[in-house]
Amino acid sequence: MSAQVKHFNLAQHSVSESVEPLYVKLNRYLSEWAVLVSLVRLWRLRAAQRRQLASLDDRLLKDIGVSRYEVNAELQKYFWQP
Repeated sequence: MSAQVKHFNLAQHSVSESVEPLYVKLNRYLSEWAVLVSLVRLWRLRAAQRRQLASLDDRLLKDIGVSRYEVNAELQKYFWQP
């Protein structure tokens, strides 16, 4: 009975092909967090701008060319709505 020995050829099988490098995973993770942080900042900015718009009197609204009706329509929107 002869023992058959299989030789592993490293050139044919690369470990890096099957395992995603850590820096790629980390980059993707950080990119997802950056998108989330940017989105939250945008929502907070919209909410702050709508609060400021609500505080303007009719004279200032007339100066910027916005009616009270348009302000009320803008204030009805949720913070995630553009």
